[in-house]
Amino acid sequence: MRFSPALSALTVVLTAPAALFAQATAGSTSVPANAPARAEAAAQAAVPAVVNQLAKFGDTLDIGASSVFESNGRVGVGTTAPLDLMHLRFTNTNGSMTGLAVQNRGSTTSSYSGILFYDHNNLLGQFLGFNNVTHEYRINNVAKNGAGELDGSINFMIGGMSKLQIASNGRVTIPGDVDVVGNIAAKYQDLAEWVDATETLDAGTVVVIDGSSTNRVRRSAAAYDSRVAGAVSVQPGIQLGEPGNGRILVAHSGRVRVKADARYGAIRAGDLLVTSPHQGYAMRSKPIRVGGDFFHRPGTVLGKALEPLTSGSGEILVLLTLQ
Repeated sequence: MRFSPALSALTVVLTAPAALFAQATAGSTSVPANAPARAEAAAQAAVPAVVNQLAKFGDTLDIGASSVFESNGRVGVGTTAPLDLMHLRFTNTNGSMTGLAVQNRGSTTSSYSGILFYDHNNLLGQFLGFNNVTHEYRINNVAKNGAGELDGSINFMIGGMSKLQIASNGRVTIPGDVDVVGNIAAKYQDLAEWVDATETLDAGTVVVIDGSSTNRVRRSAAAYDSRVAGAVSVQPGIQLGEPGNGRILVAHSGRVRVKADARYGAIRAGDLLVTSPHQGYAMRSKPIRVGGDFFHRPGTVLGKALEPLTSGSGEILVLLTLQ
């Protein structure tokens, strides 16, 4: 056996010359005719090696240097100066290689190939993977706090700045603009804005514009108030503006549950609703007669009832149509 002269640092002297080689291979019919001579030459040769470079067999007899290098706990493939714990360096201009291939040959819906990330406590924190059957690419943050609750997030960043963040509660934050080519689908069916308010108000409370300030609302308190501005919504389908101290979400279009009072007249589906003397509650609008025709007072309509309320007070679904 001989070693490639390209290696340099480790010296091994082989002292079992051709006689031992011939003895070991006695009776073999596959030994090359020059094998004893090669063994004799190799036995007398100094065998150098490259420091920190993994050796490999170039053929059945020769050992040479591989492309794997280790230095100070860092491993480089294709480089002798690894920049991290694992560094793959290569040149490919046609896209046929990407540097790392992971393959799971399983064929069930539980067959994933990917990468697992563990924290300093050896707890699984995140999984990146591809499913062989469903072809789902999964990014799954499973990190938990001390109480065993999921508290991780997934943050897409550019240049150290967050561009899209998904919190553990499902909230998605996008600090930039969003261009939507398709449709936007929302579970809840109203549109609301963050508005300054005189006080914290419950969901469904009817509000009017506060005449004593600017850009602020307050609880409704009078019948047929033309300053009606909408109703408080805590889970709107679309939110506009930004939250802040003293601000509430006020819906002014779409469908939302609204506090209503039937003591001023039973409410039927389709009735127009206005503010009532009951603070924060709507009531059925009663048209007035003008020149032989009946009209609802302009500017006072909050919306149309989508559910009946025959007596007492409660919450009903209302189609907000301020007019």
